Formats: sequence, C-alpha cells, structure tokens
Amino acid sequence: MIIDSRYDREIAKNYFWIIWYPVVFWMINVLTVAVGVPKAILKPKGQRAVWTSPDRGMRS
Repeated sequence: MIIDSRYDREIAKNYFWIIWYPVVFWMINVLTVAVGVPKAILKPKGQRAVWTSPDRGMRS
C-alpha cells in the first residue's frame, strides 16, 4: 500500500473494504448454513431432494 500511495492518493479508502469484505462474506455463509442445515435435518426420512428448474422456453 505504501508503494501504491504515491500513484493513488485515495488508496486509504480501500482499508474499509479490506476489513469488512470477509466479515460480510462470513455472515452470508452463516445465514446460509443456519437456514439450510435445519431444513436438511428436519426433512422427513426417505424424502429425496429434487431440483426443479423453471421452464426457460428451450426445446430439446
């Protein structure tokens, strides 16, 4: 950062995002796990997970 500060005077503004980007990423992961794990554990036994895609108008 010291080397780049000579060419980019506003590089210090990036420090905010350098710190908070991983925190936001981890929070999204925590929320995803908090929603997904209970849904997977509390699902009735023997029921399979099936992905159903919406029709996109393409014909094979």
